[in-house]
Amino acid sequence: MATEPVASIVLPYWNSEKTLKRCLNSIQSQTCRDWELIAVNDYSIDDSVEIIEGFQKIDSRIKSLHSPNKGIVEALNFGILSST
Repeated sequence: MATEPVASIVLPYWNSEKTLKRCLNSIQSQTCRDWELIAVNDYSIDDSVEIIEGFQKIDSRIKSLHSPNKGIVEALNFGILSST
């Protein structure tokens, strides 16, 4: 039986390819290992989605969602509603 993670991290992003890898590496290197990451794409047109999906393939704690381009508040709310 799987348990729910201790922490849910909601990461809205939009055209963040320059900083996204560093952000994801930082999250993965935290001492708390019991987390889920809800990465919410706010309609990026750069390589941000590919970066998230690459990390998602090697780390099952990462979930990738897509939100219409309505801004950071809507992306955060969408991520929060999708967290466990």
